Amino acid sequence: MSWSSTTARPHLPRNTEDKFPSLLKGGGGNPLDKAEDLLDDGLPDDAAELLRTLINENRAGLLTRQLCVRALIAGQRLDAALDAAKAAYELHPGLAPAALTLGEALLALQNLPVAIAEFQRAIRLDPKLEEAYVKLSQAWLEAGESAKALEALEPLKTHPAYSRLAQQAQAIGHQQRSDAGYIRHLFDQFSADYDTRMRGQLGYAAPEILRGLAELIGLHFTTHEILDLGCGTGLSGAAFAD
Repeated sequence: MSWSSTTARPHLPRNTEDKFPSLLKGGGGNPLDKAEDLLDDGLPDDAAELLRTLINENRAGLLTRQLCVRALIAGQRLDAALDAAKAAYELHPGLAPAALTLGEALLALQNLPVAIAEFQRAIRLDPKLEEAYVKLSQAWLEAGESAKALEALEPLKTHPAYSRLAQQAQAIGHQQRSDAGYIRHLFDQFSADYDTRMRGQLGYAAPEILRGLAELIGLHFTTHEILDLGCGTGLSGAAFAD
C-alpha cells in the first residue's frame, strides 16, 4: 500500500514558536506531554499545531504522528487527519500502530469498509494491540454488525471498554434491521469513488500482479478462459482484456 509523498505540508501559523517557545527549542518538558495536556483541556487545534510543527521540523516519530492524527480528529479536521495518517503509514508500513491510526482516520470519515480492513491489518501485525480490537469493535458497531463487534471484543474481556461496547453490541443485536438497508448504506458510501480509493489511496494492484505472473509462466490468454472469482469490480477483466 502506498501513497504519494508529494503532499504539500500543512500551513502553520507564524506564531507557533511564540506559543510554545521552550518546547520547540528543546527545553521546557516533553512536547508530547504538552500536546496531551492540550487535548485534555479541549484544545485540539493547539495540540495539532504543536505536533505538526515537530513533524515539519523532522522531529517526529510514529507516536507524535499518531497523536497528531487524533488531535486533528478531535478538532474535526478529518481530511487533514487522513492525510497525516497516510503519511505516518508511508513511513511505517509494517507497524501495527500506523495501521491503527490510519483506521482511526478512516473511521472518523465513516469509511467503514477500509477502516475495518486497517484495524484487522493492525491486529495481524500485532495480535496484542488491544486498542485495535476496541476500534475494530466500534467500526463493526457503526456498520450495524453486532455479532462481529462482539467477536472482535472476545480477547478483551478484562479491558475497561469491554462492558460498554458489549452492551452496545447486544442492544444493536436486539434491534430489528432492514434486510439490506445497512449493507446498502455501507457500500454506497464506498462505491462512488471506489476505483480512486482502491487504485490511489490503497495502491491496489492485484489484477496487474496476476497479469504479470500469468505472462511469467507463459499463459496464452487467447487460448484460455479466465474466471474472476473476486468481488465484481471488473478490474481484473480490464487487466486481462486482450
